[in-house]
Amino acid sequence: WFPTMERSLAGKGNDSACHQWEAEDPEIASKVRHSLKVQAGFWSDEACAEIEAAIELLGGMAKAGQFREKTVDRTPLRSKYFFGYGYTYGSQISKKGDEQILPPELIDPVPDFIYDKLILPLEEQGIVREGWINSAVVNDYRPGGMIVSHVDPPKLFARPIFISSFFAEGRLVFGSRFSFPNKGGPPHTTAPKCICPMPRGSLTIMDGFSADGITHGIRPQDLEGRRVSIVLRHVFPNAPRLGHMPISLDTMPPPLPDLKSESQPPPNSEETVATMLKNPAEEIDEFGRRRPVRGTRNTTERQKAALARLHGRSRRMGASAPRSRSRSPQR
Repeated sequence: WFPTMERSLAGKGNDSACHQWEAEDPEIASKVRHSLKVQAGFWSDEACAEIEAAIELLGGMAKAGQFREKTVDRTPLRSKYFFGYGYTYGSQISKKGDEQILPPELIDPVPDFIYDKLILPLEEQGIVREGWINSAVVNDYRPGGMIVSHVDPPKLFARPIFISSFFAEGRLVFGSRFSFPNKGGPPHTTAPKCICPMPRGSLTIMDGFSADGITHGIRPQDLEGRRVSIVLRHVFPNAPRLGHMPISLDTMPPPLPDLKSESQPPPNSEETVATMLKNPAEEIDEFGRRRPVRGTRNTTERQKAALARLHGRSRRMGASAPRSRSRSPQR
């Protein structure tokens, strides 16, 4: 966790909802409880009502076709809205571990109500660093809805993971296996190792064992009516991306000119790359920023991929003027 997180949550009734936990396996339950926090009442009834009113608008916007191509993913009992970043999952991938970030132009940015009502309070209370959360997923579960047991892909998402709950309570089950012997019918599930309630207005924080050491999911019987969760996460800048292909140095376009000196001609591509590779003290990330190298392993490959992404962005932008910066996290 971030250094200030424990201090920020101290004295606010931490784990108040977890006194109602059900534990099939005490040892596993102990590991989960030591790596998961459920802060009941993090959002007041008034704040919940405001957030829920904004959530109600999403369905109408989706029906009117106001979202980008991959922002909305619907099933009969669940609507999923990706903001900031979207990713492949479930039947969209051949096997676990193949999840990838979708092209950013297919996903809508984080809405203002999510930033103002959910992300900003976490930043202001020191629970999360400013700008760290760059992905929000709204899961609108109808009665009978579910999400099968899974682990949030660690190569896509940093830890911790933040889950907020609205409209009704939900229960998060750990270590339960789902199977579907009857196509289109309800799932058969094994008894979970432990069950954690997530009341309306609560903030659930997953890290360590609860996030990486055991699967979590929601069965149909774990929903008390319609429930909406908003999952807040940080997508790694080097997360695998759909359609991304490495580009060799021979085919790379020349780098962008130095904006600090418009009269300076663009440097030669080969010379620039050679200079970078000779200097192991710093590297360039996908946003064109120079950063200290944390390790020497695969440094050259990371630099080449970062430059390729940077030049790809420059081609898409063309000569258009830069857009104004919003309060929502930039991708």
